Amino acid sequence: MTRAALDRHDLVERHPGLSDAVAGALVEAAAVALSRHHVDGAASFRVDDGGRGEQVEICWTAPDDRARRAWNDASRATEWAAEAIAIVAVELARNLVVVGRAARGTRNDFHLGREGDGLETAALLEVAGCDDCGLPGLLAKKQEQAALNPDALPAIAAVVRFARPHVMIDDA
Repeated sequence: MTRAALDRHDLVERHPGLSDAVAGALVEAAAVALSRHHVDGAASFRVDDGGRGEQVEICWTAPDDRARRAWNDASRATEWAAEAIAIVAVELARNLVVVGRAARGTRNDFHLGREGDGLETAALLEVAGCDDCGLPGLLAKKQEQAALNPDALPAIAAVVRFARPHVMIDDA
């Protein structure tokens, strides 16, 4: 089983499109969302990328009361947490890193590429998350949305479920 720690410094080091502040917020949201369902600071996620699948143990530092209050909006915490988990899962599954945040109107969340790639060669990543939902339907919806990007760039959709940990990734 692969292990991945949710750590802002690690994310910033590996993902040139994430600042320390953004990575910190994503990691903090993930800790809050994960702690709603898992109490030991680790959860085993099934990561399915098309026909390939693997188990990934995601580890995090438990949030304090201040973080829980800051992320009291469960919907927003879940959205940002899903982005954190999806970034880690896509990096492990496809060896792609965040090279930038996608602009509003692209129907996507991030630009992805290989280390050293710029935005001009990037693919797009669209992410969604839920506490406990059916992932195949959500993935299909996000694939459709990602494919509608106005620049017709290649796109990837990733969906994350927290209660019964699972990530599904596929091309849009």
